[in-house]
Amino acid sequence: MTDFSDGDITTPKQKRPNPVTTWFFAVRPDSFVAASMPVVTSLALAWRDCNYGRSGKFLLVPAICCLFFAVLGQAAANLFNDYSDYRTGANSDLREAKEKDGWINRRTLLTGALAALFASVLFGLATIPYGGATIVYAGLIFSAIGVLYSVGPFPFSERGLGDLAVFATFGVGSVVFTYFLQTKSFSWDALALGVVFGLAINNILVANNYADYEQDRAVQKYTTVVLFGERFGRQLYLVSGIIAVFVLGTFYTVRQYWGVFAVLSLVVYGLSVYRSFLTLCRTDYVKQTGLAQAGISVVILGVLIPLAILL
Repeated sequence: MTDFSDGDITTPKQKRPNPVTTWFFAVRPDSFVAASMPVVTSLALAWRDCNYGRSGKFLLVPAICCLFFAVLGQAAANLFNDYSDYRTGANSDLREAKEKDGWINRRTLLTGALAALFASVLFGLATIPYGGATIVYAGLIFSAIGVLYSVGPFPFSERGLGDLAVFATFGVGSVVFTYFLQTKSFSWDALALGVVFGLAINNILVANNYADYEQDRAVQKYTTVVLFGERFGRQLYLVSGIIAVFVLGTFYTVRQYWGVFAVLSLVVYGLSVYRSFLTLCRTDYVKQTGLAQAGISVVILGVLIPLAILL
C-alpha cells in the first residue's frame, strides 16, 4: 500500500539478482557445446587409436584438463566479448537491460573475464608434463586469440578475422592438440575432424553476426557479414555445412568407419544445416532461433561422430 505520511511515495525495493545465477547466465553456458564437443570427439579418436585404452597410453588427467581449458576459455571469451560491447556500443539494448538489473558493469565483466581466463590457463599448465613445450606454445596462442578476439588494439571480431579465429582455435586447434596430448603425434584424421568442427562452430558465429548485421554496421564492427553483406552470410553458412559433410564423409571412408552412426551423422547434420539455412533466409529471422539451430548442429556432430568412431 502506498504511504503518503511524509509526502513521499514509497515504492517496493527491487530485489537484487542472485550473484551465482547472474554469473552462470553471464558466461552463456549454452555456448559451451562449441568448446566441449570438439574435445570429446578428439578424445574418442585418441581412445580408439590407443586400442580402446588397453595399450595404457590414454591419459585421463590431460583429457579432463583439455575439457576444462576449453570450456573456461569459452567462458572468458564470452565475457571479454561483452566487455568489448561497452566500447563499441554493440548490443546496447541487452547491456542496458543488464545494467538496470543492478549487477553488471564494465569493471565486473573484465574481472570475471580475467578470472575465467586465469582458471583456464591453470588447467592448461597442468598438461605441460604430458605435452611439453609444444603445449605451452599452443596454450599461449589459444589464450591470446581468446583475448584479442574482442579486445586490444586490433580486435579480430571487428576486423573481419573472427571467423578465422574461431575456425582455427575452437575447431582445428582444439581437436589436433587434444589428440596430440594423448598420442604425442600429429594425425590427419584429427585435422579432418578439426576442420569439420571449425566450420560447424563458426556457423554459430555466422548466425549471430547475421542477426546483428544492422547494429554492427552502425557501430562499425566489421564482421565478415558486415564486410560482404547478408547474402554472403547465408551463402557462407550453407557452403560451410556442405564442406563439413564432404570432409566428414571422406574421413569415414578413409577410416572405414561406415556404419549406422556415420550415416546418421551425415544425414542428420546435413538436414540440420539446411533447416538452419532456411531460417536465415526468413524475413522474420530470430537470433535466438538461429543460434539454437546452429548449436544443435554442433551437438549432433559431437554425439554421433564419437559413436561412429567407437562402436
